[in-house]
Amino acid sequence: MRDPGLSNYLPEFSDVFPQSWVLVHSMGKVGSYSVYKSVQRLKRFRVLHTHELNLKHVRKMYGDGKLPGHAENSVRFLDEFRDDDTAKIIINIREPMSRNVSAFFENLSHFNVSGESGQNIDELIDIFLSHYPQWTPLNWFRREMLKPLGIDVLALATPESRVFTYDRMQVLVLRTEDDDEETSQRVRNFLGAEDFKLMRMNVGEEKPYANLYSEFKAVFSPSSDFLDWIFNADYFRLFYTLEEQAQIRAEWEAA
Repeated sequence: MRDPGLSNYLPEFSDVFPQSWVLVHSMGKVGSYSVYKSVQRLKRFRVLHTHELNLKHVRKMYGDGKLPGHAENSVRFLDEFRDDDTAKIIINIREPMSRNVSAFFENLSHFNVSGESGQNIDELIDIFLSHYPQWTPLNWFRREMLKPLGIDVLALATPESRVFTYDRMQVLVLRTEDDDEETSQRVRNFLGAEDFKLMRMNVGEEKPYANLYSEFKAVFSPSSDFLDWIFNADYFRLFYTLEEQAQIRAEWEAA
């Protein structure tokens, strides 16, 4: 029987596709919410949006308090995904430096910082470098794919297709940096949904902290050692060409 608690956001399903899931599962601030909402609006897929599937990590982050929606979805998926179910998993990635800056601003309140203009940018940079967990995107694939699902994305995916099958799950890797039409076509092919079109939302430049965000990015110039470390991320070296890696690094060095 269908859980009535799902009725607010899971559509009714035909007998043709009764036990198939679409899971938009990514680290935060990589454009996954846009993909999720764009799939959801088609109203024919059982789609959930998650950032964590490692329940040990979920408990560590949120304790016994109320879970945010994406964490509730994680618990729901792991609880309801049955032995005869299948899943299509869409993973968004973003180069780690931009991803971390974006995530820092999304969570400014956690660092007792307001998002209003006029903040001391040097102090903000110090908080970012000293207190933000920079390692978050570097171990996400191991923590949130390999451990909970047994899927070694970095061993199974190729930079060319970014699509593979593992057991009852198909996986697609998308990049935030790709243009919207390329991303839309990859999702169309993956889901067999010719009417899919990516709609961008939850964008930092449109948030209340947008001006401060722009000021930060204009001034922030990471050290060479820091860039060496963060751009050594396995997923970055796999899914971005050497030319793209060099270009992205040069943009941060020029800040």
